[in-house]
Amino acid sequence: MTSPLRHRDFALYVVATVATAFAIEMSFVAIGWQVYAIHRDPLDLGLVGLAMFVPLPLLALPAGHLADRYPRRTVLALSVGLDAAVAIGLLLVTRAGANQTWPFFALAFCTGVASALGSPASRALTPSLVVAITLILGGVAIGTTGEARPAEGERRATGR
Repeated sequence: MTSPLRHRDFALYVVATVATAFAIEMSFVAIGWQVYAIHRDPLDLGLVGLAMFVPLPLLALPAGHLADRYPRRTVLALSVGLDAAVAIGLLLVTRAGANQTWPFFALAFCTGVASALGSPASRALTPSLVVAITLILGGVAIGTTGEARPAEGERRATGR
């Protein structure tokens, strides 16, 4: 049985995905921390989360179309680039000593846009990195939420 992680491209993809997810969560915490430090209002923390969520349902269909129409690596690279721009923006806004919350809400919204645009491309890129039979025989099936489901991969491999 061959592990999908033995394929260089797939292993690099997994490492990059984990690192990107970690960075996005760090920026989410930093944005929330800054917003709370300005107003000390828990409602603002909820609004930060809402600002990150709103782009997801709004851009779900257009993002899927982009992932199908243009090279997925390019779409994913643009998404990661937007996340990097948000991190730089967070640095600049913080260094400027912002005393208003709107720049942080804008950065949270941009993080949501990057996630919404990159997610379909990321999900669709996975099968192209490894031969499909390796994913099935390796006992890994990537679900729509991104988790590995060994039981599903095993079921498909054995035909039961």
